[in-house]
Amino acid sequence: MKLKNLKPEERPREKMLMRGAEALSDGELLAVLLGSGTREKNALEVARDLLGESQWKLSTLAGRSPAEIMKIEGMGRTKAIIVLAALELGRRAFLEENIAERPPITTPKDVYRIAGPLLGHLDHEECWIIHLSKSNAPICEEKITVGGFDSTIIDVRQIASKVLEKKAAGIILVHNHPGGTTKPSRADIQETTRLKNSLDMLGVELVDHVIISGRRFYSFTDDKEYRASL
Repeated sequence: MKLKNLKPEERPREKMLMRGAEALSDGELLAVLLGSGTREKNALEVARDLLGESQWKLSTLAGRSPAEIMKIEGMGRTKAIIVLAALELGRRAFLEENIAERPPITTPKDVYRIAGPLLGHLDHEECWIIHLSKSNAPICEEKITVGGFDSTIIDVRQIASKVLEKKAAGIILVHNHPGGTTKPSRADIQETTRLKNSLDMLGVELVDHVIISGRRFYSFTDDKEYRASL
């Protein structure tokens, strides 16, 4: 059924105008972003397909690439970009609103609470940094690189540039292992040491490097053997 054949109060855009965005379901909000569907399905039905392919979780949808989203019928390049841009804006607005209230990070578990929802569900590796204030309170989280199933690049120069841009006192490096193990590879260890040495020269502390896999995590700071090697 076409959206125009629904009652005005059932159409996402009209419903939003009458009752506000908070009255709409996730699917209805996505339908507003999509604007249109296909010959066979209206925008609301396409939006529900999009959510269904992401286990009905916006956090999972936010982790999809444009190419993955475009595999869904009715989702072209422009619509995929619009959806991901809207989800990223929502994430940034949430962080901006709550930054003053964010407590300092004191344990690897605190890191996981922040980064777990971003990385734990992904089927590819990503490298993120958490920028920290002098009191170790998180300023913001930032994606640095995207890799494949079993590797990603820890770009030391790019990280150093981002740290100086944000004027962070320290950072926490985070990346994920989709394969199920949190054990660091030899490359992980080498790159962590190289990054620490580079940041030391800038007067910026590498507080930790946390590897996430699903609901488990590994902390370089908690690894006494690694700390002893520094």
